Amino acid sequence: MNFHKDNAHVTNITLNIQDLNKQKDFYINVLGMKLIEESDSGFVAGFDGSTHTFTFEVLENGRVAAQSEAGLFHIAILLPTRADLGRFIKHTFQKQIPLSGGDHLVSEATYLVDPEGNGIEVYVDRKPDTWTWSNGQVAMDTLALDFAGIVELSGNTEWAGMPEGTMIGHLHLKGGESINPEFYGKYGFEIATKVMSAYFMGSNKYHHHIAVNQWQSNKARIDPAHTYGLKSFNISVPDAKSETVETPEGIEMIVN
Repeated sequence: MNFHKDNAHVTNITLNIQDLNKQKDFYINVLGMKLIEESDSGFVAGFDGSTHTFTFEVLENGRVAAQSEAGLFHIAILLPTRADLGRFIKHTFQKQIPLSGGDHLVSEATYLVDPEGNGIEVYVDRKPDTWTWSNGQVAMDTLALDFAGIVELSGNTEWAGMPEGTMIGHLHLKGGESINPEFYGKYGFEIATKVMSAYFMGSNKYHHHIAVNQWQSNKARIDPAHTYGLKSFNISVPDAKSETVETPEGIEMIVN
């Protein structure tokens, strides 16, 4: 089942960055995204076989958000297969990139940060027919990741960049003073589960296309256009009118 095609989902994430060359090297040469376009003021990266993109815009003399402000918790890149994740894990180990991981029952995920501290999740979904739903909510957890078993699946093959079919899996936000799932419900994202003051919201019974937590933050983002990190994001919603709105977290959301 394709949870990122004919239903509401995230299609682009825009980050304000400080160092163009360092960020481009990391996302293109280290992570292995596809360079779509570039200029002196930024670049756009994506994946073969997908229309999903990441937009990076250089911000001069920007502000750094306080830890307590809403914003980006992590961007999440969904790989096609478990073997792909195994190749990615081997690659990060070879590059000596700090990596953590978690088994979330519905998915298996690894976590890292880019050179400017933006959180990144690279993960693979388990088959949807293995997800456990009860009273309209899907079971999720954070257990130890089977790094060895995942790497073993990749055999002797090496990472050659993000494989065809890679996409934006979800966007995880730091919340503001309160979390308002009803706002996202208007755009087709229903609560899939609530775990430890975090809401996970998905369309078409996906475990989450958007998540919002209050683990570190308690107030809205101040002036995201002039702050490093998450500036805005785009979503695709079937039959919805095009509009630009501000989320309860204070982030610009463009509906296409």
